[in-house]
Amino acid sequence: MINVMVIIDSLIILTQSEILLVKGLIELIRYYLMIKKVNQNLKIYEILITIDSKNIKTSKEVKKLLNSSFGENINIFNYIIPNSIKVAEANVYKQIICEYLPTNKVCFP
Repeated sequence: MINVMVIIDSLIILTQSEILLVKGLIELIRYYLMIKKVNQNLKIYEILITIDSKNIKTSKEVKKLLNSSFGENINIFNYIIPNSIKVAEANVYKQIICEYLPTNKVCFP
């Protein structure tokens, strides 16, 4: 990932709504700030939350943490990709979820 950030202009960061992954995101931001000195065109476009379980308390806390930590400096996508076992099922059939089951909640509305 670090080598890629040296040559690209923008970055969309994917993260799940779990505490440990947010800690990893903080580490990624540190690398981003170091690489920004070499690649001044590099910017973080947005953060996309994936595999979200909105009924879990931790998920809500992580979203609050992301907004309070990064929300002023980095946009966070309004669309959050929910968790769905059907995504793994689609992989078994070598299809993306929107081909396998276009009505699934993971597909964009």
